[in-house]
Amino acid sequence: MMLFRLHQFALRLLPLRPLCLLLACTGFAVSVFALLTTASQHSQLLRMALVLTLWSLLLFAFIQLFKNIPAPVLPKDRWFVRFRTHIKLALYQLLALGVAALGVMLISMSLKLLLL
Repeated sequence: MMLFRLHQFALRLLPLRPLCLLLACTGFAVSVFALLTTASQHSQLLRMALVLTLWSLLLFAFIQLFKNIPAPVLPKDRWFVRFRTHIKLALYQLLALGVAALGVMLISMSLKLLLL
C-alpha cells in the first residue's frame, strides 16, 4: 500500500526530473566556484549550494526509484513466483525506509548547514 502511494507520488513528480538534474548541476557549479575563490562570504554560498545539490539529487533518486515498482502478488501465480514477488516488494519497502531515513538525515544536515 505504501509503495503504491510512493509510486503515484513519483509519477506526479516525474516532470520535475530534468529540473532536479539542472539544479544539481547548478549547485555543483556554484560549489566549485565557492571553493576556488578566496573571499570569506563564499562559505555561506557553498553551504547553500551543497544543500541545493543534495536535495535535488535526493528528489531525482526518489523519482527514479519509485516510478516503476514491482507488480503486486497475484493469487493465481505459482508458489515460487509469489515468493519471489514478496521478496521484491519487501526489498522495495526496505528501500523506501532507507530513502525516508536519508531524507530525515538530510533535513538535519540542512538545518545545521544553513543555521550556522
